[in-house]
Amino acid sequence: MASLGTAQAQNQFELVALADGSIITEYEVEQRILFLQTLNAPGSTRPEVIKELINERLRTAATQQLGMTLSDIERRTARSWASGSLCLREVS
Repeated sequence: MASLGTAQAQNQFELVALADGSIITEYEVEQRILFLQTLNAPGSTRPEVIKELINERLRTAATQQLGMTLSDIERRTARSWASGSLCLREVS
């Protein structure tokens, strides 16, 4: 008999959605919900999160099919933006 903790851990990696062959797990959904709630961001309901994760996977697949890649500067800018270290200021 599996303990409750083991059952919960196994369910975290349960398939929630499949987008262009890419698996979205319960764990990803839960983590995104927690992240958005921590930021008090809109779109943190389960259906909204699943829809956005599917859209992200589809966008990634489409850019790969087109052979599009990010340049190093685009990657660094995206990382800076995500970490909050990129500050935009108005130029007069």
